[in-house]
Amino acid sequence: YLFGTNGEAVVDFFYKHQEDFLCQDYMKKFKKTFPTSNIIENSKFIEHVRFWMEYITGETIAIDSIQYTNQYILRFGTNIRPVNTGSGYSFLLPMIVVCLGAILVGDSPSTVILENPEIYLHPEAQKKLSDFFVFCKSFIQLIVETHSEHLLKNILDKKQRKTKVFVVKKTNNNTKCYSFTHKNFKTYP
Repeated sequence: YLFGTNGEAVVDFFYKHQEDFLCQDYMKKFKKTFPTSNIIENSKFIEHVRFWMEYITGETIAIDSIQYTNQYILRFGTNIRPVNTGSGYSFLLPMIVVCLGAILVGDSPSTVILENPEIYLHPEAQKKLSDFFVFCKSFIQLIVETHSEHLLKNILDKKQRKTKVFVVKKTNNNTKCYSFTHKNFKTYP
């Protein structure tokens, strides 16, 4: 509930915690996964939000407060106004802030539930988003409802042993649930 029940506090959380430091376990995994990253020694929350946004979309972000107000300016890319960005960015940023924020506060075990995280993202960005989820699952429990084959296949291709995929198929008034692992995944049972 740190981010609001509908995500209304995400940007506020992002701004207030931007200078906080992510835990040593996170940084150890980050260094191992991205050994050539230019932020390998920087554990500031904002730098890792920026890293993942750029990793997934290729664009940078910046956040500033408007003096004497409770409002913020959020910039994507170089001088691109948020109103002129794709909808995928406005959905993606809160997901990254929430997942990394749950890691930052370290309430164990944190659970993050996401619905349709792939919405408005290019297939390549969906694949990279799944890399982000695979990275984060070492620190938080993720429950993701998705319709994206790109997301599912990339996660299962990484042979994530603790990852379970459930496909629900409804015909007439009957509902069947199928469980898959990386060994037996298929899109349509």
